Amino acid sequence: MNDESIDINTIRSMEHKPLQYAINSILPHGLFILAGSPKIGKSWLVLDLCIAVATGGDTWGYRANQNGVLYYALEDNWRRINDRTGLTGATDGNWVLEKVKRTENHAKLTIDNRDTEGFCFDLKLNPDTCHWEYVGNNTGVDNADEDIAILVNDFLQNEWQGTATELCKSLREQDPKANITPTNLSKQLRRIDKFMQKEFCIKIDFKKSGSVKSIMLQRFSQD
Repeated sequence: MNDESIDINTIRSMEHKPLQYAINSILPHGLFILAGSPKIGKSWLVLDLCIAVATGGDTWGYRANQNGVLYYALEDNWRRINDRTGLTGATDGNWVLEKVKRTENHAKLTIDNRDTEGFCFDLKLNPDTCHWEYVGNNTGVDNADEDIAILVNDFLQNEWQGTATELCKSLREQDPKANITPTNLSKQLRRIDKFMQKEFCIKIDFKKSGSVKSIMLQRFSQD
């Protein structure tokens, strides 16, 4: 164990090597855990990543840096190594693969790396090729809520205020096919509030004056 101390000025003056990647952006060098339910397809996912690095190919549009790969295709023994707690704190990142429904081939992959931004992908396992195919970025909201978010973003210029009924009318004028009601719209806007701020820089507020409930939409600058 190295117990040698070092001061902050020395650390600041040191030349640090840039972060190296096995797969650009999503997989830097380090120790990682890939977690998921049994038989969900973790081994196929790892094999895809290994092939991408070995061939210098890409994974879901992210270029791999060609290098040697050592793949141990082993299953845990000794009763599946019962005690696995405490592992995530010792890694440089964690990948979690979760199926949307156990009987389907769609899954969400959440990537939480210590030194890079996080990612969340929607994937689909192709049963013919056994490859996890990229479907899109997982936004954390369902399709109906995301449709409303996009519709509100297209509609809003800078700011707007009115009732849910008035907003429904305006959104239907924007898209006559929009299937929305005032009650559902208010619930959806409450659900997607954080998503709207993150993705579209739109803040949603609700105000009540007597018996009148109002919705306030306002764009803001990321700066």
